[in-house]
Amino acid sequence: MTLRDDSVLVNIFRPSLLALIKKAMLLWLGLITVVAGFAPPPSYRPFVVNNFDLNDYHPHNNILKFLNSIQNNRTRVRSLGVSSERRHIPIVKISALDETKPPVDVFVDAGFHAREWISIATALNLIYNLSRSNDWPSNINLYIVPVANPDGYEYTRTVDRDWRNTRSILAPNLKSCRGVDANRNFPFHWAGQGTSNDPCSEIYHGPRPLSEPEARVVAQFLSKRANSLKVYVSLHSYHNAILVPYGYRYNARPRDYNELMWTALEMTQAMNSLYGNNYTAINSAQLYPAAGCSDDYAKSLGIKYVYTMELTTGEYGGQYVGFETPRELIQQTYDEVRAALLTLMWKTVQE
Repeated sequence: MTLRDDSVLVNIFRPSLLALIKKAMLLWLGLITVVAGFAPPPSYRPFVVNNFDLNDYHPHNNILKFLNSIQNNRTRVRSLGVSSERRHIPIVKISALDETKPPVDVFVDAGFHAREWISIATALNLIYNLSRSNDWPSNINLYIVPVANPDGYEYTRTVDRDWRNTRSILAPNLKSCRGVDANRNFPFHWAGQGTSNDPCSEIYHGPRPLSEPEARVVAQFLSKRANSLKVYVSLHSYHNAILVPYGYRYNARPRDYNELMWTALEMTQAMNSLYGNNYTAINSAQLYPAAGCSDDYAKSLGIKYVYTMELTTGEYGGQYVGFETPRELIQQTYDEVRAALLTLMWKTVQE
């Protein structure tokens, strides 16, 4: 995700400079802290499955091949739909082990913002490891979309590492300005605070709600299963935080906000017990207001537990890395997200 950008600033400054400005503002506001020397940075440890290193970053086509290679009786992959450039958006279902109990559906997505590679790598680790384990509730059907914005992701790999949005062509007269912020394109309070009507802005909300196939296929899936879905989690980077809805404006709260916040605090405790990375739980708008986001939309459908997870601090070894999270942090980040997700899933089925 990004600080509320002024479109003029986006056009003048490089994204890397904007990221530095964001960090300085967050430090000044007291929303992040830098603790030097708390622990040595983790080293790279390969974890290779079927010639695919889960502790590294990969092209979209290789991700699809890997997902197909790990299918079994419990794990199935299919296409949720296709992107503007006709790339498949995969969704993986890990089926409940115990069909005698009432099923509970959990949904996780990653990669709506193209440059946030760590979210995609974390989702892939979740898919492989959870499909091979039984330490989570046996009546949960887990759905994971590991690459929600494949066009933007491939663009970050080949052209511009700092690209954020989709790659749709919506303004032919502005050939240099392509794409939409898919996480401002959902129909709940669309085009509100924290968005822009400028097609060249990083927070462009699009010409209409769900104009982007990447947002549309996720919204359709959620709305069709709103009655059975109990959990929606969207993985992003970076802020070391779990965001609790609503985020479309300041002081907007769902009725069960306090319960959502207490659960988020339990999730952060599970995360922080592993590496001491000091994840916090905050209201989404406390970071910055942002309308038309997937989490607010999911909550508007009546899904109970809805969170956005902003992964990592944006630093490695005392150095600022922003969205360019090194592969050395993949395993650690996955461990933290797994701990949070297990905490959430067990709480869900015990109600």
